[in-house]
Amino acid sequence: MAGEVGIIKRDITYSGDVLNTTSRIQGMCKLFNEEVIASADLVSELRLGEDFMAQTLGSIKLRGKEKEMALLALKPLRLA
Repeated sequence: MAGEVGIIKRDITYSGDVLNTTSRIQGMCKLFNEEVIASADLVSELRLGEDFMAQTLGSIKLRGKEKEMALLALKPLRLA
């Protein structure tokens, strides 16, 4: 959901399950000591090609979620 808040200075605010899930996944970066973590569902849609390596972190039960979610760490491949 998106909405406008404020009278003098207007801002757009977002809320909902997608942002909650994103926040939970972002919180896993510190736990796994990774720069970028994404769900396996998102990575399969992105078609990253050969520019990134995806490392499976396993199926994780995120706080506030009923089902486990498969997470991947994404790392750019550096050309030497």
